[in-house]
Amino acid sequence: MQESKLLGTLLPSLPEFASILDTIREKYNLREISPNDEPITEIYLGDEIIPFEVFRKDIESLVRKNLNFLPITCRGTYAI
Repeated sequence: MQESKLLGTLLPSLPEFASILDTIREKYNLREISPNDEPITEIYLGDEIIPFEVFRKDIESLVRKNLNFLPITCRGTYAI
């Protein structure tokens, strides 16, 4: 769980991760939110509600395909 928390904190702050965020926001038509906003409770792809696990796997796949932000020695651990 600590690894997940660390990556969840670091990834959004990396410039290399911005394109992944943009891709996800565009695909699912998501707006940026702040901690003070209402949380997103449903995610849509077109008219279809997407289960959270499918959404999470989509993000994970994009991150694993774009590991350039990691040092070369760490990339093999997370590559698909």
